[in-house]
Amino acid sequence: MAIFPVHTLETVPDDSREQAEKTAERFGFLPNLVAVMAESAGVMEGYETLHKLLMTKTGFTPAEVQLLALTISRRNGCTYCIAAHSWRAAQSKGMVPTIESIRTDQPIADPKMAALADFANLMLDKQGRLDEEDIKPFLAAGFERRQVMEVVLAIAWKTLSNYVNHMADTPLDDMFQETKWENPDAS
Repeated sequence: MAIFPVHTLETVPDDSREQAEKTAERFGFLPNLVAVMAESAGVMEGYETLHKLLMTKTGFTPAEVQLLALTISRRNGCTYCIAAHSWRAAQSKGMVPTIESIRTDQPIADPKMAALADFANLMLDKQGRLDEEDIKPFLAAGFERRQVMEVVLAIAWKTLSNYVNHMADTPLDDMFQETKWENPDAS
């Protein structure tokens, strides 16, 4: 047994049960990531809250949130999140070429999506220590000042899940097998 079990709705700790049940209802199953996070109600709720904020309180479209999820997860080498978000992003019209570009670390054809991915990578490279010249191309691509900070929110959201997946070696759900990703940078 792994140190972090993949819980079921029957085995989740009591303080995680309500959130796990809501997630299972929303997805139609309990994703393994959430099943692992259920070990800590705070971690699971934090992850869900950050995602909800990204989807409802930022200037990003759902496709842009998926691009951020993929870009950050690619940088962090998270095989689970790349597979899950590749599957999810493929449901957004026109995202398949962008998904493949991120998965294979190739240039993104759509200029605005490329600017978003480049900015997220720059934010990660510089650990948030950006100056005005770093931010200008992002704004010139059509993003707003508030979205500079909202990229940090996306980084927090995905870093939380990426690190949990790394520690727990979260198994990929059957539903995401078709978008499985092997990290070319893994040793």
